Amino acid sequence: MNDLNLLKLAMGVCLLGIAWLAFSIWCDRLRGLKGEDRANFLMYNVAGGAWLFAVFALCGGFYFLLDPILG
Repeated sequence: MNDLNLLKLAMGVCLLGIAWLAFSIWCDRLRGLKGEDRANFLMYNVAGGAWLFAVFALCGGFYFLLDPILG
């Protein structure tokens, strides 16, 4: 493996870790809310969109992790 492939592997692992962290923080905050507070959190709070960030980080992590292995 060359240096670029090792960098992609490291970046993939880091992105997967970031995705896991962002999603777990988002879930903990969402579980603590009830009713209308939950709706307001999802609609108006910046942290409510953290699940979208987690999805993009997860997809990017899998790409960077699997690209050097399969490519």
